Amino acid sequence: MSFEVVVYNQNLALVRDTRSIELSDDPLAKEFHWENVSDQMDHESVMFQSETCVSLEHNYRYDLVSTKALLKRYIGKSVSIAILNRDNERLGQIVGKVLSVNDNGITAIQKEDGKVILNPKGRIELPELPGGLLTKPALVFLFQKDIRYQYHSAQLTYLTRGLSWKCNYVVTLNESVTEATILGMMTVVNDTECTFDNTQLRVVAGDIHRVRDEVMYAKSARVTKGLESYSIEPQVTESKAMDYHMYSIGRPTTLLPKESKQILAISIEKQQCRRQYIYEYGSHYGWGSCFVSDREESVTIKLDVSKVQNAIPKGTARMYADTEDGSVQFVGEDRVPHSPKGSDLLLILGKAFDIKAKRLVMDHKRSDTSLREDVKVILHNYKEDEDVTVYVDERFSGDWEVLKESHPHVKKDAWGVRFEVFIPRNSIIELEYSYFTQWE
Repeated sequence: MSFEVVVYNQNLALVRDTRSIELSDDPLAKEFHWENVSDQMDHESVMFQSETCVSLEHNYRYDLVSTKALLKRYIGKSVSIAILNRDNERLGQIVGKVLSVNDNGITAIQKEDGKVILNPKGRIELPELPGGLLTKPALVFLFQKDIRYQYHSAQLTYLTRGLSWKCNYVVTLNESVTEATILGMMTVVNDTECTFDNTQLRVVAGDIHRVRDEVMYAKSARVTKGLESYSIEPQVTESKAMDYHMYSIGRPTTLLPKESKQILAISIEKQQCRRQYIYEYGSHYGWGSCFVSDREESVTIKLDVSKVQNAIPKGTARMYADTEDGSVQFVGEDRVPHSPKGSDLLLILGKAFDIKAKRLVMDHKRSDTSLREDVKVILHNYKEDEDVTVYVDERFSGDWEVLKESHPHVKKDAWGVRFEVFIPRNSIIELEYSYFTQWE
């Protein structure tokens, strides 16, 4: 028996189960019970393949043994309920026909004299175990009667929920925040009741399209920490699957039920990066607002990762930085989108302690169809040992125009501009600009 499991981003997996099967010797019905299948499978996706036998039909049996499943088989039939004392000694019994049940037991029973007892207390005793119940889900295949051989090699393929994966990244920055080491740990979760033993495990990065009304909803690197370094080899290889990226573990593995497995997938060293300080007004207060602040606000710190060396599947990045005393400290985290090789990443670290901004509207003129504002942004660099550059982003609505400015702007898109402001250490710089916007 061997498995190939391909896990997608969307709580979905493709399972290929290859094994040797032994057909029953009943001349009237050749069948096989294919056990150890996912309890969350999409039974409509099942595909059976064999060179020596053809399946006429298959049935997915998932009515598993449970209190409710057992008692449902006895609705309308007679059972007995033993009445016990505190020492679990039998005092008597209730015999009657089961009328209704729930997950915890019998909710109504009718005695032989016609009286109905609701929620009877005691130990339920069944005369026998009803047939047709399973301890685990199974697929039952029916084959043609004239198959000559009893043993066959076969492969079962199906889609299932309950298997998922994600990437978590550890990004270690040098003290000057010019280089980063990126380690990507792949986490695969098996939330099914199935054991996937001797499995060739692959994961696919990319969002595949699914019909919503269905039943189913490298190379080596070196990591530096302080003055010590050590080599880490990724445990997966990357390949293309049409327009998606696929990552394969280079050795067989086992996915146990309710298990989470972490595997080193990506290792990048000396990745170029830089720190950005950004003050974004429009994203916080709306376009064309006459907001006036009498307090300083913190400036956002972002990590600009330029032209990533490897493709990076989406996940969560946790950033760490070398400090003056030689230790490594946690400095922020952000979500990473699917990022092709050579693309740029912009990750939020947090808010700068020593860089503040205050936005003031010095003049405000509004009509039914237009708005003009004179704006002053006071930028304060409290750092005593470092000059900084702050990018000030402003968002507009309607048909807008910047009328005058103390620092040149760059148009980012149809709705906003960016000002680049250099601030020497322990200094204050004022950015001033006026804009006009109109709408119908």
